[in-house]
Amino acid sequence: KTIIEILNNIDGAYTIILQTFDKTYVFKDKYGLRPCTIAHNNNSLHITSESCILNNYDTYNIINILPNTIYCINNDDLQINIIYENNYDYKQCIFEYLYFLNVNTINNDIFVRDFRKNIGKQLAIQISNTNNELFNKFKSNNTIICGVPKSGLLYAQGFSNYTNILYEPFLDLKKTNNTNDVNHERTFILNTQEKRIKACKNKYEINSTIKDKICILIDDSIVRGTTLKFLINYIKSFNPKEIHFISASPSIKYPCFYGVDFADIEDLYFNKANLDLQTTTYLDIDNMDSLTYLSLDNLSIVFNEFNTNKNICTACFDGNYLF
Repeated sequence: KTIIEILNNIDGAYTIILQTFDKTYVFKDKYGLRPCTIAHNNNSLHITSESCILNNYDTYNIINILPNTIYCINNDDLQINIIYENNYDYKQCIFEYLYFLNVNTINNDIFVRDFRKNIGKQLAIQISNTNNELFNKFKSNNTIICGVPKSGLLYAQGFSNYTNILYEPFLDLKKTNNTNDVNHERTFILNTQEKRIKACKNKYEINSTIKDKICILIDDSIVRGTTLKFLINYIKSFNPKEIHFISASPSIKYPCFYGVDFADIEDLYFNKANLDLQTTTYLDIDNMDSLTYLSLDNLSIVFNEFNTNKNICTACFDGNYLF
């Protein structure tokens, strides 16, 4: 009864594991915003947000935890039963697929690696359809494409595979303290601009010649624009012929209230730059030769290709909040 009260009365994004001496209960919010799976076979059972923790994923039966549903596991024999289920409106956070999920994770039958490569392909199709002159410039022999490591790499590879533009990872993560460890810090969640700029300076390096080349750089998203502006100025110092930046997500216009620490609405890059709502490609902006966003329609096309019959939360793009 207590768990049902939680499901009925607490809004937001959460996944909860409640364990007693003999039972384990697993449940998530009424929209299912965050991923959670139960992986089990005859010998073991794992409750996890991401399937990539399992080295032998194919040997497990996978249960994707549904919203507004209570799963009860018997701790002795690992039997799983659904003891409560109610109506729900599935709204997965699309940023899980665009950014947070490990590339080797399968969530709701979507292999994240394939999803991101398909986004890269869709970006190329979008630019070809909406700005053919720019697309033809990209197809010149002097063009190279790179993803912002590491979350932008698969998008760039998908773009490159579709267009046959040379994929050259000229931007890399710096090694830390003369070791093979690299800096994976997520700059957008840092709480001051000073920290975010410092993190950028400590994170990236150019590792190949880009002088006089047309450089296409693809990242997963643009939030405040701190990484964007730093990278453009940094790359500019190596004298490329042109710099074109592509965001693998639609423009973020609204803050997220479901667990992603986006900026306040006035701090979001799209709003600060006062960009046109109806446009996806902007020319000669902020020291770039072009800036392109994936359209929300094209994002939906890629998601729907996987036939999950589930909806996505797009509140940060369109302001249509769940509650």
